[in-house]
Amino acid sequence: MNWSKTGFVFTICAVIAACSSGPTEEEIAVQVEDFRQRSAQYFNAGSFGQAYQQARLGLELTPADDGELNLLAGHALMMMRNLRDVAKSEKYLLRAQEALETYRADLVLGEYHLRYGAMLNAHARRQLKLAKELSTLDEDQLQEEVETNEERIEVAEQHFRDATQLFLTALEQSPNDLHALQLIGQSCAYLNDHATAHTSRTCHRDFYGIASVQKPYPCDRHQNKPATRNSPPRRNAEGHQRRSLYSHFISRS
Repeated sequence: MNWSKTGFVFTICAVIAACSSGPTEEEIAVQVEDFRQRSAQYFNAGSFGQAYQQARLGLELTPADDGELNLLAGHALMMMRNLRDVAKSEKYLLRAQEALETYRADLVLGEYHLRYGAMLNAHARRQLKLAKELSTLDEDQLQEEVETNEERIEVAEQHFRDATQLFLTALEQSPNDLHALQLIGQSCAYLNDHATAHTSRTCHRDFYGIASVQKPYPCDRHQNKPATRNSPPRRNAEGHQRRSLYSHFISRS
């Protein structure tokens, strides 16, 4: 056999073997970091659908317990405008909480419970109102609608309790986090404890079955009351806080 041809054949085989072996661990790590960076950039720009897609692509290349990618994926889904997408965010945020064990993960998971509970509560109350206004429903159908939506309202209230507990956990680690203080005010308002929401002092075991917080909330000093059910959230402040959660990803080299 011609040795030049033999060498050529061996070279081709080596190239094919190298290609078939796939990317190295280092190359995969670079790709994952790239997806992480782009997900954070999309999130900070308010493009939550693209942020979720980039985080999901990163999770396809790395173990499912990657805390930061799960946090990005879950937070992006949570910011969607429909109940189904918000519901899907929980599994990612639970993985993030378990993997990271940081106040940020508790805070975002609490925000999920608050957002999902608010959306579910609003949907159930709309359906109740509509059912009572419809003249086409018979008595049994009306009763079924009432029971279904009252159950939804109870589920929403449990989400508000879960949110409040997670916000308290986050505040134990970062007592001066204004965003967490605003969110706990909203969850207290949804739970009909308006005295707590307006004074921003404490959430009592008598109302929620959770440990009480005795420290004054710093938002009192700034005369910045948490939003109540009838007052809109402060989008600029909250948006700035969300952006700051992921700003450190973008600066990574």
